[in-house]
Amino acid sequence: GSEMCIRDSARALAVSAMAPVSLIGLTFTNHYSNDSGAVIRVASSLLVRDSNFIDNASTIYGGAIRNYAAGMVIENSYFGGNSSDRGGAIRTTNTTTIIGSTFHGNFTTSESGGAIDSYTAGSALLTIVNSTITGNSATNAGGGINSSSLQPNIQNSIIAGNIAATGNDVAGGMVLSLI
Repeated sequence: GSEMCIRDSARALAVSAMAPVSLIGLTFTNHYSNDSGAVIRVASSLLVRDSNFIDNASTIYGGAIRNYAAGMVIENSYFGGNSSDRGGAIRTTNTTTIIGSTFHGNFTTSESGGAIDSYTAGSALLTIVNSTITGNSATNAGGGINSSSLQPNIQNSIIAGNIAATGNDVAGGMVLSLI
């Protein structure tokens, strides 16, 4: 299929309405936000499929995506070279499912979650299936993943070769459920 490339600009999307958002077959490169989520800051449910997020940066919370009010599903997507203070590629505070995706070379500038920073409470879950999280780094904790989720579900995934001051690959107040 065809692919659309959106590059070199301020934040591409900010969605505060509760309507669901889908990003399918898109590439986002070189976006910057002096806030959270250089590509998208979203308060509604989000579906990302077959998309690429490359070299995006925000000053706080999610170099590419900041999801803060509803669930998120990411399928068959690539995140590389994104940066932020927390969650080099993604910062989420809700149920997040990641399937068949790759996170490589993402980093934090001062805090945790080189690729993913998941700050969830209550029944919100972090699920990662058939994905690869390698070569990411965090200044503080969780070079690959920093999660407050009590029991993230990680299945058939590679999380290795990440670097952080605490918990190179994973960190946070969690008990891993590796299947």
